[in-house]
Amino acid sequence: MAHALGVAPERLTMALGDEIGAAQQAAFDAALAARVAHQPVAQITGRRRFWTHEFRVTRDTLDPRPETELLVAAALEEPFARVIDLGTGTGCILLSLL
Repeated sequence: MAHALGVAPERLTMALGDEIGAAQQAAFDAALAARVAHQPVAQITGRRRFWTHEFRVTRDTLDPRPETELLVAAALEEPFARVIDLGTGTGCILLSLL
């Protein structure tokens, strides 16, 4: 709902009393239909918080999983000189490590 209304999630309760416009209602309905079709929330909103950053997510990228942050934490426990991040994701592992 925060995404459809264009407000930060932590400000949503402050916007609940506001009237919803047709465009906002259409955006909410589209997001709800996408979620009912099992589309990940990050793909619907186009964003995912990961580690200390926010990444753009589309249907063309893998949605960074929260448990992958454990991989980043473990990798940061030891110094490293090289990193390889292969895949079709957002690049969140590599960018978080750097």
